[in-house]
Amino acid sequence: MNKDIRQKIYVIIDKLSEARLSQALDFLELLKTKEEIEATNELIDDKAFYNAIKKGLEEIEKGEVFAASEVIEEENEQAFEDLLKASQSSTDFWDNKSDDKMWNNV
Repeated sequence: MNKDIRQKIYVIIDKLSEARLSQALDFLELLKTKEEIEATNELIDDKAFYNAIKKGLEEIEKGEVFAASEVIEEENEQAFEDLLKASQSSTDFWDNKSDDKMWNNV
């Protein structure tokens, strides 16, 4: 988004009375809702999206899917192991006697 436009909006909002702020909020929420409806309508009109949803529903009926919790658990376990390995290798660098002597006196 154009930063100049956003900045102008902030300047105008800062100058509004409390009563007008409430009206401005209502109007901004209306605009946000309109954008959400437009985005939803775009998805509804998108044949590829519709076909992907249809295929997914068919896969569910056939039992060709995994529970999200199964996938998330496996990914989280691997991510945790990766983070643990990364943290160990980065702390190994600091574990040496010459640096310990120097930093202990600081």
